[in-house]
Amino acid sequence: MKTCPYCGSPVAKENESNYYECEFCMIKIKDAEEDGSRKTVPFRETADEEDLYKTTPELMTFHTYELLCLLKLIRQKRSQKYNELYKKAATGNTDSQESRNDYQFLTKKMNIVENLLLQRLGYIPDSLYDSFLKKYLDKIKNGKKTNEKMKIYSK
Repeated sequence: MKTCPYCGSPVAKENESNYYECEFCMIKIKDAEEDGSRKTVPFRETADEEDLYKTTPELMTFHTYELLCLLKLIRQKRSQKYNELYKKAATGNTDSQESRNDYQFLTKKMNIVENLLLQRLGYIPDSLYDSFLKKYLDKIKNGKKTNEKMKIYSK
């Protein structure tokens, strides 16, 4: 039986459309689940340097865990660029426009990812230690209710 992935209610396909309608949630659903299954959210367990060049709309589609990993990566790279700029300034090297542009780019990307996380989590994580990310990943994978089916209440 097709069910709503949010509340577990039985859903019916709308006439000649590709959507199901949940009367309880009052939404149209493209991909209904089977027998009270919860909606699964695919994600990667890491972020790559390629992700730095994704657009904001693309980053908005990332799983929260991916954004946390990306934020950690951005902060590391931004810190490296800052140290590079500081050393160049200390030695009197003023020809560092490329490094300044890189630092500015990373700062903007950091702001984007922090604001996306602020919307989702309600706060911006101060520091992202490996232990924090491991606990977060464990909760995603082994959460008590993550794979538990919802009870189906008939209409």
